[in-house]
This record gives sequence, structure tokens and C-alpha cells, in this order.
Amino acid sequence: MFHRSVRYSFFGFFTVMLNTAVDGVIIGHFLGAAAMSAFGLIVPLYSFINIVVVLLRTVPQLNIGEDLGHGKLETARRRVFQLLFTGLATALVFILLFTVFRSFSVALLCSFSAHSENTIKMAEDYLFWMAPSMIPVMMTPVLHPVMQLDGDARRSPLAIYIATTVNILGDILNVMLFHGGMAGIAAATTISCYVELLVLLLHYARKTSQLKPSPCLRLRMEWLKALSKGIPVMLHEMTVFLIGIAINHLAFMLAGEDLVAAVAAGNSVFALLLPGSLAVSGAVMTLGSVARGEADHKGVRSMLRMGLWYALLPCSIYAIVFMISAVPLARFFHGGNERLMNMTAAIIRGYAFSFPLVAICQIIESYLNVIGKRWLSAIVSMLEGGIAWIVFSWLLRQAEPAGRIWLGHLIGEFSLVFAIAVVILFCRNLNRQKELLTDRENDTVELETTVYTFGEASVFSESVRKSCLNHGISSRISMLSALCVEEAACNTLRWGFSEETDCAVDIRAVCRNGEIIIRFRDSGRRFNPKSYISQVLVYDKNPARNIGLRTISNIMSEMQYMCIMDCNILLIHIR
Repeated sequence: MFHRSVRYSFFGFFTVMLNTAVDGVIIGHFLGAAAMSAFGLIVPLYSFINIVVVLLRTVPQLNIGEDLGHGKLETARRRVFQLLFTGLATALVFILLFTVFRSFSVALLCSFSAHSENTIKMAEDYLFWMAPSMIPVMMTPVLHPVMQLDGDARRSPLAIYIATTVNILGDILNVMLFHGGMAGIAAATTISCYVELLVLLLHYARKTSQLKPSPCLRLRMEWLKALSKGIPVMLHEMTVFLIGIAINHLAFMLAGEDLVAAVAAGNSVFALLLPGSLAVSGAVMTLGSVARGEADHKGVRSMLRMGLWYALLPCSIYAIVFMISAVPLARFFHGGNERLMNMTAAIIRGYAFSFPLVAICQIIESYLNVIGKRWLSAIVSMLEGGIAWIVFSWLLRQAEPAGRIWLGHLIGEFSLVFAIAVVILFCRNLNRQKELLTDRENDTVELETTVYTFGEASVFSESVRKSCLNHGISSRISMLSALCVEEAACNTLRWGFSEETDCAVDIRAVCRNGEIIIRFRDSGRRFNPKSYISQVLVYDKNPARNIGLRTISNIMSEMQYMCIMDCNILLIHIR
């Protein structure tokens, strides 16, 4: 599931970031350095918008994932509605800010820097035509994680692919045919955002959709508490926003609008690097939250280990590709302007070199959010967001202008990763001791395996029976739990897969406080046993048919079914 989540998310994020890169290339190549400088002024504003966007995206990844892990489907549906409503209300505020008060917004972005009137006017035009896109921009971050959690993971990248195609075509038509300048570039982006939202909303036309929004407008403390989980990530984006303004000011002081344009081009290329870290950290947060909802501590740590592996190997290889391609990429942005090309190439190399460190920071931030250490995550995210970056940029007084920008980034990220490593090593043994004490207090026994054959299912069911007996569960409940494990696993292996597919069922059994919780997970055909039991077995009175499901329905106390990342997940409670 982790690798599939990373794969889907990477291509989705890459396509989104490709919009930024393509906009940067077209602006720099066809509209000139002044337009590129105006685009550089606008780039920090995306971080300001992301202050709300990441809040709306983090709550589905953390809270809805945890709700599904607990089997609270109706609570998850209410959260989806509240998030969409919150996003719509926030979008109206942004639309007002970027239309009526756009002059104030641009003045804030170019504070302390004397940009030309032409640059400021182009930035204002871009803001005005970008304003209507705030509605889909605020709603799609909620819907993308929901698509993965609701068993329609392929729709998320599909929506992004279609929207990106529309945006690129719109940019080309704007430059070649309509000559709309910065306003045309923003208008193409706005249209593509609405196309993306439409494709995502078509998900709810499916009969199999489970996470349909359930109207709930009452403001509850639990809703405010849920939103508070995204505050650390909001602080990160606020830091990025302020640092973006500070870096633009620093660049303007060092080399005028040329270096501002080079930084904007470097940020556009860095946007193509970020999908790697965003996809991995998103998978850690989403699947880690589900594992935590299932009280699977090993699963949460496993998500962190896989995330760090991705950061150290695939992300490093990905960064090397961009380091090698720095000069051709810089030429795309600035054509034959050697001075701008050299500055941009240096910034691209520096960003690419620091990218694995950025990925490690983001993965650890996600892990800290999952385990509830949100304020520690906030400290890490603010530092990773650029405080260390700007400090070291100012300290590197002897370096060339472009070198001060990327060297400050690199040294800041390295210092942060080193500090995080020291803290993790210091706290590692203490956390393990706390988990052991917690498990002893809860008197919890956990068993987990993957079965491929009927024989393996039978062996594991016997292990469940013995563990339940050793845990003080009655012999009757222990035997029924083992029978439930064997029946559900064997039914899935027999009927849940096509002949060409490798059959495998992940089973996890938790014995805690006199209750037995069994989780089954497979990637076979979509099948909701809870719905089948309620609709078919009630009317089918023939006891010779569906013996396995009849046995399970008589044994269980509670059943929850979910489809996450195209995997069937069944939770059975036996008391």
C-alpha cells in the first residue's frame, strides 16, 4: 500500500508542480525578465495560500484516516463536509483579497524593494485573474486524500493530468494566439483548476462511494480540535511565505531584479523536485494515521522507515538528475542571457543538492504529526521552512549573490537534519520504554501475518486461539475468533482474486481488554461483506449457501468495511 500511495501521489504532485514550472518557462522565455520578476513576487503568495490549503489537506490525512482505522465511517463523512464548507468560505475571503485589495497584496509582497511600475502592474493583473481559482484550490486538497481513502486512488492523478493538459494548452494559446500576457497565464491556471475540481466531484456519482459528505454545520469542540492538528503545518507555510518575501528582498539588494528572476526560475525547478518528498511524506501521514487508528505501533514505525529509505535513495537519484540538467533547464528560462543563466543554474544545483535533506525533514514532520507530537513538528517545520535558510544566507557575506541563496539553503537544511538526528537518537530508548509500559498496562497482545494458502490461514487461526487463551479469554470466544480468522481468510483466497493474480491476505489480530479485533486486508476484487450480509443473507434462508459469511455474521459483535488505496479492509470486533 505504501509504494502504491507514493506512486499515485508522486505523479499527481509532479503534474501539479509541472504547472508552476511550465508557467515559469513560458513567462521567462516569452514574456521577458520583467514578467519573470513579477512572477517571482507572486511565488511567496502561494505559500500564503498554502497556509489554509495544508490545513485542509492535513485533517483528511490525519483525522479521517484515524477515523477509518477506528471504523467510524459516519464521523469521517461529517469531517469531509465540514472541510469542504470551510474551504469554500475561506476561498471567498481570498477572492476578495485578490480582487478588491490586490494593490495592497502586491505592495506587501514587494515590501522594502523598489520594483518598477511595470513589474507591479503585471503582478496585479496575475492576481486578479487568479482570484476565481481559489474555490477549487481550497476544495481539491480535501478531495485528493479522500479519493485515496475512498478506494478511488486513480481518479486523483487523472484529475491532475487533465487539469495540467488544459493549463499547458491555455498557456500556449495565450502566448501564441491571444497575447494575454500575465493575465492570460493566470486565466489558464484558473480554468484548469475548475476542470480538476469537476473530475474529482464525479467520484460521488459512483454507487460504491463511502465517504460522501454528511451535512453537519454545527461548530463543535471536536471539530476545532481536529483543525488544530494542522496548525504546525500552517506555521510551516507561514514561515515559507515570510521567508519568500525576505529572500526576494535579499536577492533585490544583491543584484536587482535579475537575481529575483533567477530565484523565481530556481523555485520553479525546485517545484519539480518537491513531488518526491510530498508524495512520501503524504504516504507516511495518511497510512501512518490509519495504522495508529488500528493501534498498530509497528506499522507506524514501518511507515517512517520506508519514508526515510525513499528520501535517502530514490530522492537522491532524482536530485542528481536535476543537478546534471541545471544548465539546460536554466537555458529554457532565460534563453541567451548568460548572466541570468549562470545565476539560475547555480541556484538549481544548490536546491537539488539539498533536496534529500528537505525530504527527510518533511517525512519526520509527518511522522511527528501521526504520533501526536504536533508542536515538535511545528518547530521542525518552521526551521525547515526557511529560518535556518535566511540566517545562513545573511551570514555568507563573502559568497557571490546566487551562492548566498543556495548555500544558505543547503547549510540550513543540513544543520536541521543533524539536530533532528541527535534528538531522535536521544529519545529513541525512552520512547521504546514508554511503549513497553503502555502495552503492559493495556495488557495487549498483537499477532500479524500474511497468508497465501488455506494451510497458512489454518495455522494462524490456531495461533490466535492459543494467544486468546493465554490472555485470559474464554475458550468459547477464543475458538470462535480462530474460526472467524480461518473462514474470512479462506473465503478471500478462494473467491477474492482472479486466476492471474497472486493471492495474499494480511491479517492482524489484537487482543485487548477482553475484546478481540481482527483486521483483514487484501488487494483483490472489491467486496463489501457487511453490505452483502445485510442485503442477501437476510432473504436467503438456505443454510447450505454462504456458510462462511453466515458463520462470521453469527460470531462477530461489530463489523466495519473500508476500501483504502484499492485495498479491501475489514475490521471485525468480537466480545
